[in-house]
Amino acid sequence: MACPFTARQMVYLPPQTAYKKIVQTGRLAQRLGARILGLGAFTSVVGDGGVTVAQRLNIPVTTGHSLTVAIVIEALVEAAHCRGIRPELTTTAVVGATGSIGSACAELLAPMVAELVLIGRRESRLALQPASIWTTC
Repeated sequence: MACPFTARQMVYLPPQTAYKKIVQTGRLAQRLGARILGLGAFTSVVGDGGVTVAQRLNIPVTTGHSLTVAIVIEALVEAAHCRGIRPELTTTAVVGATGSIGSACAELLAPMVAELVLIGRRESRLALQPASIWTTC
């Protein structure tokens, strides 16, 4: 489901107009059975990062990075299943492991795989990753 505004419109419309359309889209998604609303593209940038939208809906609302992490993990698990790969026996790499999305993916993947390889631009930042990643694998 998509909100029918372009990125340019989202930025230049009055915030209340953008909120109204996003909430209308969210309510339609709710009626169609959605259990969570992910704000992507510019819908999460407009205004307050989804707080106002979340207050006006009866389902949880997530924004960009959280949605991306959830989709990445779900896609990896599904791809492994389709290929007959058991994640708990694999060595898995996370490229961009020092970024917000990569580090969250690494933390969620660590207990699911045999080995986790973290790849980032700066080695010093890799050492700052949560201890849970280092101790799980």
